[in-house]
Amino acid sequence: MTGKAASAAKRIYTVKSMLMTMGLASRARGKPGRPDGWRDRIIVDPRICHGRACIKGTRVMVAVILDNLAAGTSVTRILQSYPSLCREDVRAAIAYAAELAREQFNLAEAPSAG
Repeated sequence: MTGKAASAAKRIYTVKSMLMTMGLASRARGKPGRPDGWRDRIIVDPRICHGRACIKGTRVMVAVILDNLAAGTSVTRILQSYPSLCREDVRAAIAYAAELAREQFNLAEAPSAG
C-alpha cells in the first residue's frame, strides 16, 4: 500500500471509529447506510428557517447539529437538547455534510492568493 493509500485508509478507520464511539456508525453486518439516506430526513424550503437545511418536521438546522458535534457535544446531549431529533437525524446531518464536502470546491486545496 502506498503512503497516500495507507494514509487514506487510516483516516477512514479513524472516522469510522469516531462514529462508532458516538453511536452513529451502522453496525448492521458492517454495511454503511445509504449514502443519500439524508434525503429522507433533511429538507431545504425557503419558507422554513430562511431556506437553510433542517431536519424534516422540525426547525432544527443541520448546521446546529454539526456545530454541536464539532464542539465535542455528545449525540446523547444533542438529543436531550433537541427532543424532536433522533439518532437517525444526526446521522442524516453528517451524511448531508459529507455529500456537500464531496460536491463543493475544496478550500483547503485552493491555491493561496498572494
